[in-house]
Amino acid sequence: MAKATYQARVVANRLVTRKIFETVIELVEPPEFEFKAGQFVTVPVGEKLLRSYSISCPPRSPKSLEFIVDVSPGGPGSLFFKHLREGDAVSFQGPYGAFWLRPDTQQELLFIATGTGIAPIRGMILDIYDRGEHDRPMSLHYGVRHRDELIYHEELLELAESHPEFTYYPTISQ
Repeated sequence: MAKATYQARVVANRLVTRKIFETVIELVEPPEFEFKAGQFVTVPVGEKLLRSYSISCPPRSPKSLEFIVDVSPGGPGSLFFKHLREGDAVSFQGPYGAFWLRPDTQQELLFIATGTGIAPIRGMILDIYDRGEHDRPMSLHYGVRHRDELIYHEELLELAESHPEFTYYPTISQ
């Protein structure tokens, strides 16, 4: 079932690794978007062509969203995000997905991600801390092929250093 369509404007679109763009958009109409950390949206990237993208930020600001997009496949979605510039209009629908933390869940959390799969997990981890759950035990195992592909690596190291209950295991396969 289709959700409402939102209009937004690109605030930033920057290369964060040799093949990953981080895109920040700001809502225009309607001016706010409610979602749960871990959910995704669909973006029209061509004529009658939609692609799904996980939201990589927590829902702390209903006026903006962040995404990370691998542009190396060179498909329609990759090219769409690769060519976005500050001020460009973007539309999307959502939120979609059931990959979010239930409020009655209090046990230790184990997160596992590879590549851009870190997007929804980063949003969840930051949301947990935004809600004041600083004592919640969490582990993140994050794998990539090469060290320079670790997205949000410095941020995750800082979180692990400042929150003793959060353990971060970056894993490089090559």
